[in-house]
Parts: sequence; structure tokens; C-alpha cells
Amino acid sequence: MPVAVNAAAQWQPFNIALLDAALKANRPVVIDWTADWCINCRVVDATVLHSVAVQKGFKDSDALLLRADLSSDNPPATALNHALGGEAIPVLAIFSPQRPLTPEVLRDVYTQETLLEKLGRTKG
Repeated sequence: MPVAVNAAAQWQPFNIALLDAALKANRPVVIDWTADWCINCRVVDATVLHSVAVQKGFKDSDALLLRADLSSDNPPATALNHALGGEAIPVLAIFSPQRPLTPEVLRDVYTQETLLEKLGRTKG
């Protein structure tokens, strides 16, 4: 499981306007809910999100990457997490422009393979 030393993917702070704009521009959107105090979030970040394969998948899909940081109060990110049926983190949601109301959602600890499979579903 090769891990990229300097991850190329650029995460932006979660913003609902960015989510909407990317979907309207026919780009998939990946939202990662995380927090400084979440040990499992750190593990997923290091072993999955920064892996060479996942970085390539993000680049190849032209996904917008948004980080919903729950280290401090973040009502919009918390509300979307709840709307997707969750409270605990880590959570990662992949929104497809073709199916914006039914994102692929990964909870707890997940693998590179699972993330890439779900990301691949955004193409159709």
C-alpha cells in the first residue's frame, strides 16, 4: 500500500456553495468529515486518502475535495453529516453530478479499494 509523501490532492474547507458549484459543473465532490481528536480519522487520512492510488483516483476523476473539519463547531458540516444518517466520524461522502441526492457514503475505517470503487461509480 504505497503512500504518497507529499499528497497532490488539495483539500478545501467544506462549503455548501462549492459543493453545489462543482456538481453543476459536472464534477464529482468528495467530502471528508474529520477532526483533530479523531484517531481513526488520522489513520484513514494517512493510509487511504494520501495513498498513491487514491490520489490518482481523485486526479483522474477531477473530484473537488472538501474537508469538513469537526475539530470545532461546524454547523453546516454537522447538519450534512446528520442528513446523510450519521453522527460519528470518520465519514466520507462522494457526490456524483448524475446522482447528487444519493451520494456514496463510507463510514468508520475503510480501504483504498472501497473508496476507489465508490469513486468509480461517479462516472455514470
